[in-house]
Amino acid sequence: MSVILLCLKSLFKVVRTSIAQVLTVILQTQKAKLREAYKKEYLPLDLRPEKTRAIRRRLTKHQAHNLQFTGQKIWLAAIDELIGKGMRYAKHALLSGSGGLASILHCDEFGHLFSRNTKVKCFADAGMFMDA
Repeated sequence: MSVILLCLKSLFKVVRTSIAQVLTVILQTQKAKLREAYKKEYLPLDLRPEKTRAIRRRLTKHQAHNLQFTGQKIWLAAIDELIGKGMRYAKHALLSGSGGLASILHCDEFGHLFSRNTKVKCFADAGMFMDA
């Protein structure tokens, strides 16, 4: 009796997987035909390719190329303004930033703006670096 039940269970499993495979093929062909029919029109949500939210929201290559980070321009404009007001002749200079990273990156460049007699210090305040 138990041998017959095992044979029936395995037979049911084979039949179920076969039905699932056939239904999958039918569904894929239906979606392909509908995508072809909707070629130039608004595509319903169930016919769109399944992608993660991160992939759907990712920037295209053109959009990523046009990004502008103006922090460097702001830094250069601020330094030009301060040099014009006589910063070059200071005896002591301190560069600090609230994030810390900009003061670390610009410390050498900031030091070269002054004469050798000027004491230059860089202070990275409240730096929070997750990758460290």
